[in-house]
Amino acid sequence: MLTFEVDKEQIDTIEKALSGIKKDSKTILKKAINKTAKEVRKQLAKTAKETYAVKISGFSKSMTIKSATVSKTEAIIKSEGEGLEIGKFRASPFRYANGKDRPKEIKAKVLTASSMKALVKGNTKAFVARFRNEKSTHLAIVERDPNKKMRSNPKKNALKKLLSPSIPQMLGNEKKVYNKIEPQMKELIQKNIKQELERTLQR
Repeated sequence: MLTFEVDKEQIDTIEKALSGIKKDSKTILKKAINKTAKEVRKQLAKTAKETYAVKISGFSKSMTIKSATVSKTEAIIKSEGEGLEIGKFRASPFRYANGKDRPKEIKAKVLTASSMKALVKGNTKAFVARFRNEKSTHLAIVERDPNKKMRSNPKKNALKKLLSPSIPQMLGNEKKVYNKIEPQMKELIQKNIKQELERTLQR
C-alpha cells in the first residue's frame, strides 16, 4: 500500500501564491495528488512488468486508488491478490505430457534477469498437470506433496501447484520495483502541484 500526501512547506507555498485562499489550495492539492497517484500506478505496473517474467498484464488492474479529497489530501494505492502459478511466468516446456512423453524436468524463472532453473527438490521433480472442470481445462506446474494423499487415489501423493509471489508482493518489492519508483514520486507531485497552481492563477 502506498500513500501520497504533501508536507506543510508545499502547502505554505501554494497558499502564499494564492494570497492565503485556503479553499483553492486544498483543491489544488487534491487534483495534484490524484493525478500523481494515477501516474505512479502506471509506472509501478510498467516497472513490475519489466522486472518479472510474467505472462499476464494485470498489474494495473490489481491496483485500486482511494482518491484524495478536499478535506483529506492524501491518496492511497492498494493492491490485492494471491500468489500466481509458476506457469504464468516463463516456463519450459509448459505442455501436458504423460508417461514416456513427459520431459525429464521443467525449467522456469520468475525474474526477467534470472536464468531458467530446473524445478527440482531432492528427488521430487515438478511436472505439468491437467485440471478439468465442466467448463474448461487448465494446465499448471505441480509437484507431489509427500504429506498428503490424493482422495481419488490414496496410493499416490496429492498434487501441489507451485506458486510465485503475488502481484502485491511483486509491486511492493522495495529493491526491484518500489525503490525504482520512489525517487520519481516527489518530482511528480511537485510537477503536478505546479501545473494545478498555474491553472488556478490563470483563471
